[in-house]
Parts: sequence; structure tokens; C-alpha cells
Amino acid sequence: MSSELKSLKQHIIELKAENAELRKENTEICDLKIKLSVSDAEIAELMCRNAKVLRANREYNKRRDAENAKLMARIEELKSENIKFKDRLTKVEQKIIQKKIIPPINNSSNFNSENNQLDCDLSFRKNLLKDDDFTVPSEQAVECDLMQQLSVSSTIIRSDYEEILLWYSFTESYDKRINKIHIINKVKINTANNKARKLYKLFNAVGVKKIKQVTYSANAISNLNNTQIQNIIDYVISKVVTNNHQTPKNNQINALEAQKQSLDLAEVSKSTPSIPQLESTVHDQNPKYY
Repeated sequence: MSSELKSLKQHIIELKAENAELRKENTEICDLKIKLSVSDAEIAELMCRNAKVLRANREYNKRRDAENAKLMARIEELKSENIKFKDRLTKVEQKIIQKKIIPPINNSSNFNSENNQLDCDLSFRKNLLKDDDFTVPSEQAVECDLMQQLSVSSTIIRSDYEEILLWYSFTESYDKRINKIHIINKVKINTANNKARKLYKLFNAVGVKKIKQVTYSANAISNLNNTQIQNIIDYVISKVVTNNHQTPKNNQINALEAQKQSLDLAEVSKSTPSIPQLESTVHDQNPKYY
């Protein structure tokens, strides 16, 4: 009996050990299940992200393909425009070459005898047309018309070039002079422009030589309004016309009196110092500004 109890106890101990091992394994299985569920969630999230990336990539590819198509169309359009431009350039070059070839043809001594098909003299054509027994060949007439058109077009192009060059030179010279005045006198461009116009209006009417007779500064003259400047001009011109018999000294006195009358009206609370020699010096050094 005691031996059976011992064997039962031994069996119970073994069962408890097996049970402990099973519980341990069960715990490990639970941990693995938890980890597996976490991994499944991560996998699902990654798959979702992957789907979003793929969708965005497809949209980007569509936009890129559309942009590439537009660029290709633009390239083809530019190519066609380039071809048209080259054709125009070729035609212009041909016209220029023909224009250069025309003078030797017109100056040839054997032109009327050997090259009747290239004759472009209008008077000669009129004489030929007056003859009922002679008809001008169609090719000759076409060539004459083409040469006339080339001559007219080249003349127009040359006149356009000359006009552009004149405007360019005028603007460049004007800007340089205004900037130089701006640097010398340290004034604003608008002020320098206004001053220059008033001085030009005055001395263009009374004469540039009278600059040396002025005892007032350029600033004082620029403070005059247009009416006062016109009064000076009218006064000086009237004195010159009515007093031609007077001596140069008297003419100078009359001009100075007229200037003094109008300049006294323009005096303000803040007077400008007189610099009589500065104006003549600037005139001698920069005569183009006047």
C-alpha cells in the first residue's frame, strides 16, 4: 500500500512538472501570438503606405507624361518656327545677294546686246512696248518686277536702319549729357532736365554768345518761370531790333537790365549766390550741352 502511494505521489509530481512546462509553453505561445498580431498590424500599415506611394507615383507619372507631351509639342512648334525663320532668312539673304548683283548687271557695256532678259530699265521697256511688232517676254517682265521690288524693299530696310541708328544715337548722347550734368551739379535728373530746358529756351532765343554777359547763376535763371523767361527774350529781341545803331556796350547794358528786371521778380527768401564765370567755364568745356 505504501508503495502505491509513493508511486502515485511520484506520478503527481511528474504531472505537475509537465503542467508547469505546458503553462510555460502556453505563455510563450501567447507572446508569439501577440507579436504576430503586432507584425500583422505593421504589415497592414506598410501595405497601406505602399498603396499610397504607388497611387502617388502613378499620378506623378501621369503629370510627367502630360508635361512631356506639352514640351514635345512646344519643341515641334519651335522647330517649325525655326524652319520658317530660316526660310525667311534665306529669302532675305537671296534678296541682298541679288541686290549686290544688280549694279554690275546694270553697268555692263554689253547689257542691251547680250543680256536682254535681264534688262530692267523702265524707259527702255516703254520704248519696247510702244512697238506693236515687239512683245516683252513674260520671264523678262517678271525679272524686272522682282528687281524693282528688291530695290524698293532694300531702300525701305536701309531707311529703317538709319532711323533706328539716329534714335539710338540721340538717346545715348542725351542720357550721357544729362548724367554728366547730374554728376557735376549733384542734382536730380528731373531738376537737371528742367534747368537745362529753361537755359536752352533763353539762350537759344537771345543767342549763345550772351552767356558771357550774364551775371546771374544757372540756379537763379532756372528759378524763373516761363513767362519771365519769355519777357526777357522779348525785351532783348526788341532792343536788338530797335537799337542796331547802338554800340555793343550799350546792347550789353540793355540785355543786363532786362535780365535784372525779371530776375529780381524771381528772388526768394533763400537767395542763390552769383557765379558769373562758372557758366562761361561750363560752356567752354562742354559746348555740346548748350
